[in-house]
Amino acid sequence: MKKEIQVDYSEGEGKFKEELKGTVVMKRLNFSDKNTLEEESATISFVGNTSHVKISTTKLKELSLLRSIVESTLLKTVYSEDKNTKALTPVTNEYPITMANIRELPFQVGEELFEEWSNLNSLSPKKKEN
Repeated sequence: MKKEIQVDYSEGEGKFKEELKGTVVMKRLNFSDKNTLEEESATISFVGNTSHVKISTTKLKELSLLRSIVESTLLKTVYSEDKNTKALTPVTNEYPITMANIRELPFQVGEELFEEWSNLNSLSPKKKEN
């Protein structure tokens, strides 16, 4: 099962304006994938003979998005100002989906993608009843 999400984000003005636009396609993860994500986001520490497991929800969200995204056409546009004419020139580049770029996503975009990921990977009402 896959889902296509349209991203259309813009903030700032003038030479400080940034835009992020495009399409992200996510797949539904299977049970094994989800277990692996939880293991990778966990830290185990020992105090004496007692072990403590801490799961980083931030890392879990980042890894979930990274593993779930199968295709992305995101483009990031920033504006540069000509020193002589003061005219703004848009500079557009691909925005590849990497762990670093997921961490650098604007909060609004990251939350929207994670919400879509959650909806895609939640149990349907029929499965919850069984």
